[in-house]
Amino acid sequence: MESLLNKTAIRLTITLAFFMEMLDSTVLNTSLPQMALSLHQQPLQLKVALTSYLLSLGVFIPISGWVADRFGARNTFAWAIVIFTLGSLCCSLAHSLPFLVASRILQGMGGAMMSPVARLVILQVYSKKEMVNVMSKITSISLFAPIIGPVVGGAITTYLSWRWIFWINIPLGFIGIWAVWRFMPHIKNEMPRRFDWVGFFLLGAGFSLLLWGFQSVVGGGFGGWQYVELLLGIAALLGYVKHMHTAINPLISMEIFAQRVFRIALMGGFVSRLGLAMAFVLPLLFQLGYGHDALISGLMIAPMAMGSVVMKRLVKILLKRYGYRRVLLWNTLSLALMVLSFTLLTLGLPWWVSEGLIFIYGLCISLNFSSGNTLMYSEVEDRLKSQSTSVGSAMQQICISFSIALAAIVIEFSACTRDLTHAIPLPAFRIAFLIISAIIVLALPIFYCLKPQDGQSVSGHLEKLTGCD
Repeated sequence: MESLLNKTAIRLTITLAFFMEMLDSTVLNTSLPQMALSLHQQPLQLKVALTSYLLSLGVFIPISGWVADRFGARNTFAWAIVIFTLGSLCCSLAHSLPFLVASRILQGMGGAMMSPVARLVILQVYSKKEMVNVMSKITSISLFAPIIGPVVGGAITTYLSWRWIFWINIPLGFIGIWAVWRFMPHIKNEMPRRFDWVGFFLLGAGFSLLLWGFQSVVGGGFGGWQYVELLLGIAALLGYVKHMHTAINPLISMEIFAQRVFRIALMGGFVSRLGLAMAFVLPLLFQLGYGHDALISGLMIAPMAMGSVVMKRLVKILLKRYGYRRVLLWNTLSLALMVLSFTLLTLGLPWWVSEGLIFIYGLCISLNFSSGNTLMYSEVEDRLKSQSTSVGSAMQQICISFSIALAAIVIEFSACTRDLTHAIPLPAFRIAFLIISAIIVLALPIFYCLKPQDGQSVSGHLEKLTGCD
């Protein structure tokens, strides 16, 4: 009985941490216009508050496994919540954009340590028979965060202050820290592997400089410093490629990219997931395009998360019936068409039509995530699974960061005006929808190179035909 209670407490502690992280990833989207006014910035420039957090997640996720091995899962998890909570407090006190960005990076460092360490604890505490049920319970509760996030963010911004968005993390953080020290087991690897610090620095610097140079175009246009940032970022990534061939234990080895299915899923997922920028663009459309307040904006994009939850129940059925190749090809095309359909959104459109389009978009993006993520690891060799998980998780966050930066650049250059403080012309949004949908289509030839039998061990799909290599 005591063992069962301890397992339940561990599961609830992990669920709380996941809920905090997922809530924070979505709650800001509807609050950006008001935050921009408070910090004397243009709303599009506030995208850096989103991308800095996501990029921090992407950069620090690869280090989380080593930190857990070196200092123990309980210590790492507790400090992750401490750092995340401290970052939330700093965000609530921000009175300038640079301070907010630094605080969001601190939040991302904490968030990056939570998920991988939590999965490590689950693997150690629960048997394989319990695993599916436990993860289902954790995911089911955590998925409420994206549903209520935009609405909560909109309500808080409309009736209180955007700073309350971060203050609500503080009591949750204290509860989480207490629960970790009270219930979390002390799991530690007595012989942790040597960490590739040089590779970590080169990869982190490369992606950070590329994104920073890319997104600093908004509000300033391309200039000398932007080119320097982009060139330094490319140089750092090329430096890592050279380092990877000489390092004894590289952070990411070429072996993982030799896995055909992993490589296709990673490349196709990166391109198709640029459609995730809609979570950033739609709240701006409803507030700065249509003039709605933050609460109405949050309510209008809530069907996106509802569609995501519904699709979680259907993914397994679709994959078993049609296989990964067919599902990803048709879903990529559907996702591109749904983004394109947002060009039809107007003030005169019946509310149920716009909400229906957003709901269907949520179905498509959820199917993209669920099928792509499971396919990515379906045929990776056991000795490379840990590395593949880190690479896949990090690239997912980096992709979302680039999608937001790309959308902001397209909107600003399409607006034909630098004064975007209070309103953005509707044609600028339509051009963004058009360009992003066209980019998503580029993932089709990538997924076409899957074989119909790829991922059969996970999907249960039994069709045997020949595809391309």
